[in-house]
Amino acid sequence: VLGATSNVDANTLDDYEEGTFTFSIIGSSGSAGSWAQTSTTGYYTKIGREVIFQLAGYLSNAGSYGGDLRITGLPFTCDARNAPFSIGSLPLSTVDAVFRTGYVQNSTSYLIFRGGSNMSTVVAYSEVNTGSYFSLKGIYTPS
Repeated sequence: VLGATSNVDANTLDDYEEGTFTFSIIGSSGSAGSWAQTSTTGYYTKIGREVIFQLAGYLSNAGSYGGDLRITGLPFTCDARNAPFSIGSLPLSTVDAVFRTGYVQNSTSYLIFRGGSNMSTVVAYSEVNTGSYFSLKGIYTPS
């Protein structure tokens, strides 16, 4: 293009970050008890206003937690919108025709799971199967 000038600085990505985080599978009530989990390192890439996360693990003992199933430890707090994410595998004891989905809970740094025909039922911690691998990947907007 005649007369065009190139400004490399204007095209530089100045908000990029990669890292790891430690996550935990917990319930919204109770305590860890004899809970045991291996592979608790998650990975993330932050590009501008988006965070891409990936985690996988193995829960060998569910401990004494109860209430809602949560995975905590995301590197940034989510903005005011729930952000759905992909479930590669999540071993739950209720394996049937019920569809499951996951969300980065708005205004928090943890994941929740929902099911039922309207996605109105929160998945209980008691549904987690031990002795199985799980994998999750998603994108959310930090606050």
